[in-house]
Amino acid sequence: MIPGIAGEDCRFLGTRSGRPRNQNENPDLSFPRPNECPLKENSAMSAPSLKLTFDAVYYHVSDMEKSIAFYRDILGFRLSSRDYVSRFDIDGVLFELVPNPAGSALPGTGNARLSLGVTDIRQATRELQSRGVATTPIKEEPGGLLSYFKDPDGNELCLWQNV
Repeated sequence: MIPGIAGEDCRFLGTRSGRPRNQNENPDLSFPRPNECPLKENSAMSAPSLKLTFDAVYYHVSDMEKSIAFYRDILGFRLSSRDYVSRFDIDGVLFELVPNPAGSALPGTGNARLSLGVTDIRQATRELQSRGVATTPIKEEPGGLLSYFKDPDGNELCLWQNV
């Protein structure tokens, strides 16, 4: 847990997937050790009056029906509810599609991606390509393999395979 956000201690996130790293994995990476929190000295983060909880990850979309079809039919996500926004449950994480009215510019530059874990990235990219989704070449990164692809609005998604 990070002080001032969700508790007194700093939660140890040992790898990109959140699982603690074992002694044989990437020994050159300097993750905090359990009971160490690099944010403890930051007084702005330790304000006890700031209580934040996770709400959702969302993308703005221009065509809700086309986007629902992509996430439900191409990626296989379960549509859990729909009103003004469309909601999908991805392994317990709430993912939403929020309509962007025609002609409205989105503020900011945006750099967030929905990262989806896979056990076989080569098979996953082949499957997406067979469904008409272009993927980038698989790239080796510290700790794993990744490939990017885009939804109908150009929002970038990432496939990630731990190695």
